[in-house]
Amino acid sequence: MSEPTTPQSGPHPPVPPNPSEPPLPAAPPPSGSLRPTRILGWAAAVLIVLYVLADLALAVLAWSTEDVIAEYLAGDAASVAPFNVAMTLTSVAGTLSFATFIASAVVFVIWLWRARVNAELLCRAQHTRSRGWVWGGWICPVVLLWFPFQIVRDVWKASHPDVAPDGYNMHLMPFTKVLGLWWAVWLFDLAVDQYIVRRDIGEQFDPLIGANVLSFVLSAIAGGLLIRLIMQISSWQETKMSQPQLVAAY
Repeated sequence: MSEPTTPQSGPHPPVPPNPSEPPLPAAPPPSGSLRPTRILGWAAAVLIVLYVLADLALAVLAWSTEDVIAEYLAGDAASVAPFNVAMTLTSVAGTLSFATFIASAVVFVIWLWRARVNAELLCRAQHTRSRGWVWGGWICPVVLLWFPFQIVRDVWKASHPDVAPDGYNMHLMPFTKVLGLWWAVWLFDLAVDQYIVRRDIGEQFDPLIGANVLSFVLSAIAGGLLIRLIMQISSWQETKMSQPQLVAAY
């Protein structure tokens, strides 16, 4: 059974549900033009998959080199060479993981910027955060814990087929649970990654192995959910762009 994502069962009605209430303030006419996002979306999706695969490589290496590292920490001279090989492979996998993470993040935010511009042109409702936070929300301390979620949520809502072009019902619409699950898993993955980066190799190596495996699982889940959102938003926006009556008038 599919998950309900709209406050009504069909297309948005031509007038607000309660005309006696004053309409929500509309956003000022936005700059920019409508542009397809599908190619950027696919590029982001491919890079996200590569990042998840790099995380998988790290998890496999952490699991498979457990005995070698334990022997090295115990002072076994014969384990020095295998330990160096294991560390080299882990370093290469870590570099690939970092590189694909940065690449996927940059392409995703470029896609999000374009999707946000489209969303403003397709729906007149005011977004929770200004356009500059599409970039800034990911790098500013503290607010990075919720600003990006709000931005993606509003883009999802403004792009939804049931949202009226004048935006009167955008803030009444419940967002899909996929959004909340994606963000919760992403934050959990960030916490696990911080644990891995900050923890030194000590007498007990098992927790670090488990953390690498957990990081891969969380990355795979968050990546899959994000790809689903990217594809959904891109598809909705391109459908609206092909129908002029669904584009907001300024």
